[in-house]
Amino acid sequence: MFEHNKHKKLISFLAVAALGGAAQGVHAHAGFKEQIDSGTSTQSAKWNAVTITHGCNSNAGGEGSTAPHKDVIALSVVFPDFTKTSNVVMRKSLSTATVTAGEEPTVTSFENDIVDSTADVALKTSIALDMGGDQLFANNLPTVDASGNNRGWQGWNGNFPIKGPVLIESAKKPDGSDISTTGLSPFRIGGIQFKETSCAKTLRIRVAVADWCGKGNKSYKDAASNVDVWIGSKTALFNDPATMPNESQAIFWPTLTINNKDYDATACASADYDTLFIEPSTADIDAMLPMRKQKYPKGSGEKYWPTK
Repeated sequence: MFEHNKHKKLISFLAVAALGGAAQGVHAHAGFKEQIDSGTSTQSAKWNAVTITHGCNSNAGGEGSTAPHKDVIALSVVFPDFTKTSNVVMRKSLSTATVTAGEEPTVTSFENDIVDSTADVALKTSIALDMGGDQLFANNLPTVDASGNNRGWQGWNGNFPIKGPVLIESAKKPDGSDISTTGLSPFRIGGIQFKETSCAKTLRIRVAVADWCGKGNKSYKDAASNVDVWIGSKTALFNDPATMPNESQAIFWPTLTINNKDYDATACASADYDTLFIEPSTADIDAMLPMRKQKYPKGSGEKYWPTK
């Protein structure tokens, strides 16, 4: 639910989140609006969105508790580096296999499964912000890596450059229960095609997402109640388990699923895999997921944990 100051109008966005890994009931869930079928024109012409389905709270006061969740004020998203197989983690596995998420066998490329993938290029695709889909926050900046590739984005509310709304979660319903809304942060991704000989039923793109309900000293003094970090494992910078859904050793990745619409179950009955995974490197997460504190237009102009 968003409070637009100009019109004082409340707008509710509903979405179905396609979440990957083991979802934990203690933080602001992050996922994707919907799965995508493989192809070019149908996929790239359709907008998708990262979803935030509720605000922050501590592990002790998460979902199911009577404590209200805090309003979400900022978001950061980092996709894998599609241009370099050397800068991502790539995996494949059977969906029926008993394996912990994030521990599937690794591979060096998708060149046998995805059109235009090579030994050096992970995926021949790219992402872009979609400003026509009513962004969650009024202020948004793309996250660009050293090679000039758009790897994600950051959004925030505040007084500059635009006085933006928050994702309201701290209010209560008439019956005293939490408000439960979904905020959408839209984007587009280029078409991805599976090879005819591929036995991959799905490609799962794992994405690093963080959202903040507090900034400045507040986010440092009580990160557990003001920050939610959605990544599959700790990194050198994001290493406070109280801010992460894997505190109990469970793994969670916000996951965009690409379905192989031409998957042949009969021809692939004896294959040793049916699912491909790609995830960003921990070095890229540490370099690009923190909110940038430089003044606009380089950053939000504010310090959010764990930015130094």
